[in-house]
Amino acid sequence: MNDSISDARRLVRLLKGLACKVNLIPLNPHEGSGLKRPSDAVVSAFQKILTDSSMTALIRKSKGQDILAACGQLRGRFSGGQPPIPLF
Repeated sequence: MNDSISDARRLVRLLKGLACKVNLIPLNPHEGSGLKRPSDAVVSAFQKILTDSSMTALIRKSKGQDILAACGQLRGRFSGGQPPIPLF
């Protein structure tokens, strides 16, 4: 959705002059979202635009995708109602 080369260049312009670090977190697909995870090549190309502009950009590796517990997945899974109360 926002992983194109033009999106990367726009982000460089937006953050120009700011000391910051960008964490790139590829989408973890889940049932009902209708969105797809970008390829590794697309994520790397996005990162290269940022790093070529002297920005720090890290690609975050996802954990929990296999059990639908990765970033964004739980909310998507329970969007129709209240999520269960966690047990400690």
